[in-house]
Amino acid sequence: MAPAASRSTACDPERGKGRRMTVTQERDTHSPEDRTPDPIGSTSQRPTRASRETVARRRRTRRRSDAGAWTARVPLWTGRLLQTVSVTLLLVVFSNIVFPDGVYWAANYFALFGLSPEPFLFNAVLLFIVGSAAKRRLRGAVLFLVVFELPTILLPLVDLVAAQHGGPSLADLGPNDLIASGVATAFVLLLVCARKEFFARREPASVAGALAIFAGGVAIAVLVGGVVSELVPGAGGSPTDVWWRSLHAATGIYPGDWLFDGSDVPLSPELQVAVTSISAVGLLLALAFLLRSARSRRLMSEEEELDLRRILHAGSGDDSLAYFATRRDKSIVFTADRRAAVSYRVVGRTALASGDPLGPESEWDAAITQWLETVQRYGWRPAVVAASERAAGYFARHGMRGMVLGDEAVLNLTDARADALLRSPQIESVRRRLRRDGYRARFRRQGELDPGELAEVAALTDEWRRGGEERGFSMALSRVADPTDAQSLVATAHDASGTTVAALVFVPWNHDGLSLDVMRRSPAAANGATEFLVSELVAQAASLGVTRVSLNFAVFRDLLVRGARVGAGPLLKAKRALLLLLSRHWQLESLRRANEKYEPEWRSRFILWSRGTTFGATMVAVARAEGFATGRGSRSFTERMERSDAFGAEVIALGDEWARSRLALMDRRILNPRAERALALRGSGVDPFPVAVPRTTSLVEVRALATTGASAAGGASVSVTGRVVARRRHGGITFLDLNEEHERLQVIAEKASTDGYAALARVDLGDLVSVTGRPARSLTGEPSIAADGWILAAKSLSQPPNARTGLRDPEAQVRLRHVHLATSRSATETLIARSRAVRALRDGLLAEDYLEVETPILQRTNGGANARPFRTHINAYRRDLTLRIAPELALKRLVVAGLPRVFEIGRNFRNEGADASHNPEFTAMEAYLAYADYTEMLHLAERLIRGMAAAVSGGPTLVSPDGERVDVSGEWPVITVCDALSQMIGMPITIDLPADILRDVCAAYGVTSSATDGSGALIERLYEELVESRTTNPTFYIDFPSETSPLARPHRDTPGLAERWDLVAFGMELGTAYTELNDPLEQRRRLTEQSLAAAAGDPEAMELDEDFLQALEFGMPPTGGLGLGVDRIVMAATGASIRQTLTFPFVR
Repeated sequence: MAPAASRSTACDPERGKGRRMTVTQERDTHSPEDRTPDPIGSTSQRPTRASRETVARRRRTRRRSDAGAWTARVPLWTGRLLQTVSVTLLLVVFSNIVFPDGVYWAANYFALFGLSPEPFLFNAVLLFIVGSAAKRRLRGAVLFLVVFELPTILLPLVDLVAAQHGGPSLADLGPNDLIASGVATAFVLLLVCARKEFFARREPASVAGALAIFAGGVAIAVLVGGVVSELVPGAGGSPTDVWWRSLHAATGIYPGDWLFDGSDVPLSPELQVAVTSISAVGLLLALAFLLRSARSRRLMSEEEELDLRRILHAGSGDDSLAYFATRRDKSIVFTADRRAAVSYRVVGRTALASGDPLGPESEWDAAITQWLETVQRYGWRPAVVAASERAAGYFARHGMRGMVLGDEAVLNLTDARADALLRSPQIESVRRRLRRDGYRARFRRQGELDPGELAEVAALTDEWRRGGEERGFSMALSRVADPTDAQSLVATAHDASGTTVAALVFVPWNHDGLSLDVMRRSPAAANGATEFLVSELVAQAASLGVTRVSLNFAVFRDLLVRGARVGAGPLLKAKRALLLLLSRHWQLESLRRANEKYEPEWRSRFILWSRGTTFGATMVAVARAEGFATGRGSRSFTERMERSDAFGAEVIALGDEWARSRLALMDRRILNPRAERALALRGSGVDPFPVAVPRTTSLVEVRALATTGASAAGGASVSVTGRVVARRRHGGITFLDLNEEHERLQVIAEKASTDGYAALARVDLGDLVSVTGRPARSLTGEPSIAADGWILAAKSLSQPPNARTGLRDPEAQVRLRHVHLATSRSATETLIARSRAVRALRDGLLAEDYLEVETPILQRTNGGANARPFRTHINAYRRDLTLRIAPELALKRLVVAGLPRVFEIGRNFRNEGADASHNPEFTAMEAYLAYADYTEMLHLAERLIRGMAAAVSGGPTLVSPDGERVDVSGEWPVITVCDALSQMIGMPITIDLPADILRDVCAAYGVTSSATDGSGALIERLYEELVESRTTNPTFYIDFPSETSPLARPHRDTPGLAERWDLVAFGMELGTAYTELNDPLEQRRRLTEQSLAAAAGDPEAMELDEDFLQALEFGMPPTGGLGLGVDRIVMAATGASIRQTLTFPFVR
């Protein structure tokens, strides 16, 4: 096999692209009338009307065939008989040279069957051609045979008439003539009875040209026979006899004894062989010309290719091989509406389709029906190669049988999949090594290359093929650098000197994918150059707009994989051993391994054939089409088929038309009457979105001036801006209501005094306008601005909600948050209250000399709290990261670094549920104070929260969920967790209670517990269900179990407890604080336990953070740490829900 090939050849993956297919699995493929389920494909949809009609027609044909089965076999057996006679005649030719008497035996033998054997070679060729035509059921074959046998039938009748007029008596006829006449008569009657079985037509071809070639060949043969006979005395009788006997030797035409002058000197045997050989060659040349002219007329025309490209541009199919249908050695059959088609090539008697039908799947049945009718019309045998599993089901419903040939390697380049592929050790090492050697990759569409560079790429791909045959049919385009393939992607690898050392060419796969066509590399290229190009393509896929790539076709992949498994049977192992032996030449195994390193999605491809042929004959046709069983001459004709410049211009226009249609589709998605009005304004010279507009005064200020009756400074006009929320027309006066920052002002526009009045009166609600005029009051006393002029500030393309009600649907309020904030004063006030609360929190900490810092949100380990993290991946460093669940560990490292007072207000992320008080993304504040404990942090929390409440409401008050305002100026209760539980349950609860007793208490109160929970975990579960959820006024619950506080210092007095408190109000935790654990040995032990729990499957356990532990080992002073939930404090200060306090809540 050639070292470099296109997609259809199995070859060295480093030197060429391999796509050879073979049988890996055979399916039961009964016809649609034999069984209902789809015999091959996975499609389960009901057959279309075209499919049902096809099946019904085939059923009727089969019933007729069963009724007259012997006539259906007449064309096949007639063809076989004629070709058998042809081979026999060839043997007679050679035996005649060695044993001349053999010709007389042959003559007598064939005469019994009405066949004139002379001239042997010419008749051998002629009968073989006629036999092939008969097997194809061509009408011309039966007509020729009837005419051919008529002389044999009529000979006895002619002799009978001659005897009645004084000629030889009928008794003088030899028995051979009578037998031959009877056999010929029976044969003709047989052909007449089976004439309907010869239904195929001859293809349109240059018959006159073929006849001219044949006549020329015969003339040369006769000329040679006559000249040689004249030059050799006694070679052929008299001069007149010589020419007639040369004609007889060339064609078998015997003019009759009356044309001869009485001599009976035949041509010498050697001369007869020479003459008949020349005429036979002439006949073969005429046949070749006829077939070639038929093929040239059958090949896809420019108009057909344009229609095919329109189907491809529509992108209605999902076949990675669809673009290969534009190969110019293929023919095409369209449906009546030209929305779908089947591409094929005639190889011998086989019409070989490749890939899936083109066009929408709903049209596949019609396309297949049209193709099969064309195949039947010309007597071909239908076959399909490289069909997808879905398409194979459609072909099977039309009576074809099939089997799996192999698997296509497809890379789906989603972000996660591409990252995983680039992190593969094999791929990553190749990229690193070649980049270190100075290699770089370039990716350009073929239309972006200048003609000289494109020609250089084409020359290099030919050179790197190293003289091998260009192969390919179903999965190769075989036309590098064709100007009509402007969207093909050319990938080139360049070494440190800039020399091109490898190239890949991809054809388009719809508009978001690529399908590999050519893979070549220079012998001087570094090992792995191809992998380097593929990996770089994967890395740059997003910027190239590529989401999927079709690579090589893995040959015999299923057999190779299953044969290597443990437990494979002896037959399967023997098949694999045979494939490995063949791999020494065709490298099947190495190509499979080259594909598998990319971990692709494997998609099966099928070969299908009709019931009138065999798998072997189909494979021979595939081998010839793919280039394994044919010479260069069969391809040279199509390689010269270049399209005209006008065609190239049409292809470019087709691409532009598709781009315009896409833009038009996008425009239709956004265009509405408002957008059309904006475009109309732009067309009239008015910018609907100007860069700047006049604005000198706010609506509030103008309203105040109008209310007091004062005028603007210096009596000048003022300019205000706002959104139009209401409009009223009263004759020549129009009233507009402007809204800005939820303040309203009325605009009075008069037709007589307002410039642009007509356009202002037609503004849409929601438009932003700038109005210039004087503060005034309306007749009803409404503060207004009397408009002198105006300008559009921004055209609104969407309809605003009702100005009085706004958005009432809660889901719409979240989804259209910008509209809700623009129309709802309360929503905006909540957002402002949040800002004030955060500012008060920051100011309170800064006032106490805390230093505000920022720590990373992307972290290598999840720590700082027990919670399920969000995980992501950073491409720059090729590492998996988590979004931080708390900044605690980083802030403690700063305390170790000598910063005694630090805090951070930032976003934390926990991949947990969302409810009335929880959001996966939330804002928290954490502060750390060296040489303090959790008691001092308790007082700090009180001060900060009171300050935040005062910033929101003006005083130390919070709002309960039922809307009641609660005064929190007094001292907040402080109670231990165990005491609170004891009061709630009515029995003493301590950390020393056995876990079994606490588990019984949990069961009594319906609290879920785990068999692995210790006493501390059970106490915290009871606290969360019985205490925290029932607390209303702000309360500090202190001294939690150490078991659930891995980062807190053990209690200084009570073993088993930790110095930790939670601040709870209105049933939710507002904050927490620790006396931080600064013992590095104990901290390592606790985090190791957490890490082991994480390894065992606990999604909320923390991981071992060595950076933090090393900081603790450096020495951290006694420290108090505080964390406050900003979102929840804002909730408590405003009475809003957590979604209302967020600027943009998450929307499903």
